[in-house]
Amino acid sequence: MIATTTIQIPADHPALTGHFPGNPIVPGAVILDLAGAFVAERMGGRITRVLKARFTAPLAPNTPLVIEMEPKDGELVAVTCRSAEATVMTAIMEWGPDLADGGPAGPARPAEA
Repeated sequence: MIATTTIQIPADHPALTGHFPGNPIVPGAVILDLAGAFVAERMGGRITRVLKARFTAPLAPNTPLVIEMEPKDGELVAVTCRSAEATVMTAIMEWGPDLADGGPAGPARPAEA
C-alpha cells in the first residue's frame, strides 16, 4: 500500500531563519521530521529509527512537496519526497508502536493486587 500526501513549508517557518538569507532552503531535518510524522500517522505508531536518509536536491519554501511512503518487510518503510523538479529525499525508516499505547518501552502498568 503506497500512501502519499502533499505539503508546503511556508517561507515564514522558524527553521528557515538564517538558512540561508537571500536564498532560503528547507533544512533536511524539517523534511525528515515531516516525512516521519506522515509515516507514523499512516502506520499508527511512531518512528523508532531512520536507517538511511539521502538528500538529493534542495527544497525552496512554498514549494509543493509530495511525500510517498511504502511499507516494506517487517517494520521498514521506504519514503520518497519529491518536488516538481526533483527527488528531494529518500529514506528507510523503522516504525513501531506508539509508546502511549504501551509498546515495549511504554508506560508502566500498575501492579495487580
